[in-house]
Amino acid sequence: MGLEHDEWNRAPAPVAEEYTELLDAVYNFSLGTPASRQKRLKKAQINAARRESMMVNFLREIGVVPGGSFGYALVNLEQPLPFFKTDKAAVIMSVDVEALELSPHSISEIGLAFLDLEKVKDMAAAPGAKGESWWEHIVSWHVRVREYSGLRNFKYVHGCPDDFDFG
Repeated sequence: MGLEHDEWNRAPAPVAEEYTELLDAVYNFSLGTPASRQKRLKKAQINAARRESMMVNFLREIGVVPGGSFGYALVNLEQPLPFFKTDKAAVIMSVDVEALELSPHSISEIGLAFLDLEKVKDMAAAPGAKGESWWEHIVSWHVRVREYSGLRNFKYVHGCPDDFDFG
């Protein structure tokens, strides 16, 4: 049980210092060893680089960035997309699966979203910030598994199955 704000202000300095040291020790223990922290950081960096690479490859494939580009910061989505390939027939599909945090980690929700590039090819002049002018062309479904509809995640993420937004 922690100290309330008023109690903290009245706590003698040695007690407050000991309590702070205890909290620091618990926090540092939760981070793991320096080696495990370094390993997690390296893995996160590799995963981020892979996601970046997949995104750039995807954007290059549909023509949002030029073929020789190593990044996608070159494109201002408020301006025309000079490399947009209107001859490509593609549907972008996004799948978002939510599993329960607690065992047996059953799937509780599935979100699906589709964007047919054929429907936005004439809008390539200005997709807008975050592609907002394309949002109306996204078709989405949110499926909740009835058996788990009363359960929500809370331990690692705040579950919000009633706030589906595209998938």
